[in-house]
Amino acid sequence: MSGTRDTMFSGMIWTFLRQSSLQIFSIAEGIILARILSPKDYGLVAMPAIFMAISGCFIDSGFATALVRDKTRKAIDYSTVFVTTVFMTAFFSLLLCLCSGYIADFYNEPILKTIVCANAVLLFLNSFLSIQNTRLTIKLDFKAQNIIRTVTNIVIGIVVIICALCGMGIWSLVWPNFIMPFLNGYLYYRHDRWFPGFKFSWRVWRKYFSFGSKLLISNLVSVIYDNLYPMVIGKKFPAADLGYFTKASSYAELPSYTIRTIVGPVAYPVMSAIEKEEELRTSYLRLVALSCYLVFPLVFGMAILAKPFIMVLITEKWAPAIVFLQLLCFARMWGPFVVLSKDFLQVKGRSDLFMKIELITKALSILALVICIPIGIKAMCVGLVITSVFSMLVNLMYVNKVGGFSVKTQLKNIAPSIIYSSSMGLIIYLVILQLQSYAAQLIVGIVIGIIYYIFISKVTKSRDYKSVMSIVKEKIVKRFVKKSWS
Repeated sequence: MSGTRDTMFSGMIWTFLRQSSLQIFSIAEGIILARILSPKDYGLVAMPAIFMAISGCFIDSGFATALVRDKTRKAIDYSTVFVTTVFMTAFFSLLLCLCSGYIADFYNEPILKTIVCANAVLLFLNSFLSIQNTRLTIKLDFKAQNIIRTVTNIVIGIVVIICALCGMGIWSLVWPNFIMPFLNGYLYYRHDRWFPGFKFSWRVWRKYFSFGSKLLISNLVSVIYDNLYPMVIGKKFPAADLGYFTKASSYAELPSYTIRTIVGPVAYPVMSAIEKEEELRTSYLRLVALSCYLVFPLVFGMAILAKPFIMVLITEKWAPAIVFLQLLCFARMWGPFVVLSKDFLQVKGRSDLFMKIELITKALSILALVICIPIGIKAMCVGLVITSVFSMLVNLMYVNKVGGFSVKTQLKNIAPSIIYSSSMGLIIYLVILQLQSYAAQLIVGIVIGIIYYIFISKVTKSRDYKSVMSIVKEKIVKRFVKKSWS
């Protein structure tokens, strides 16, 4: 078990280092761009997202996940998945280009025709590299994976900022992305001069499709739902309102997304490699507890400090996004838990339950959306908060069914993090009420929140706090000291 634990934590550390550097750069990039570009620019870019996401689902069809899960994979398996991905992408890229005019007409925004075509071509170019990333995941080579992603995202981010400063407007969010496939291709080639080839086997295709087809339906339902709100807002409200919602959603997603991208890429391949049932159960509960311990304080802190955060960093022109950000923080907070529970079901080979969960939770969410549309965007955000709680509870019940974890046990596993974080949020709120300056509220709120969360964790002898500190000391500090003296 120690070997699996070390692999999991080592992967989490490399992902943490990459994600931390990316988030710092991403926040800085977002602040600069939000000050230069208008809410309408962000709204226009978000409008066709649902069509790109649907195409992406059909392109993968769950084949990459099936390949990672397969312990008897051979060269022909890699090649078959690669060929399938490229040909499916070519088909959907062409379809998107042909439908770009209709998409533009749907939103009554002619500029979307060019944006959709550009994104379709980009989708096709990126399809040639997906198998390389899957191979690194299979090899548990998180270090190389994270270095490549970090370099690519930073380079593209710098180019985006330069383009925005040069007055390119909305196109600064589109054209720089074409750097990605070429830079990624070069970095993958430098790391490992491997190519899967163009061989294809119908036997392999059918084997993976039997697993991937259920996952495809689930992923399809998920991406349609995830992009349904932007599509409805873009259709029913001005593009600027979609820009406010999109910006608020991106900031609300930061805590959950950061932790999810640290744990998610590591959790599934590592849990897939675990053969002992008890070890799998223990690893799952620890991952859930640790993820919630890290994400919940960020969620409560972001929600309480939403107003000074926006007013100080991206100026008053984004003020309408404040209330959206406060509500969406609580709608996104369960993200890491939901992702890990689905990973657990996939590892157990129950992709059928994965699909059922998506159908149940998304049906409830769509019902809430239909009810809230006439009331407005704020009501839609409230609906997201309510349905996110239902989604979490449904996942709890299905994990109980497959893994034997009672709902009480699972809630008890994350209860300390909820108590620590909510009390921290209350303390921050009471403190910033005494301050008039938005800048002072932001700085003091962050400092007070960090001090209180560490204090309450140490006083109550939090197991999750000890785990975090153990990882920091054993895997980061000692390695740094060792390298410094070597």
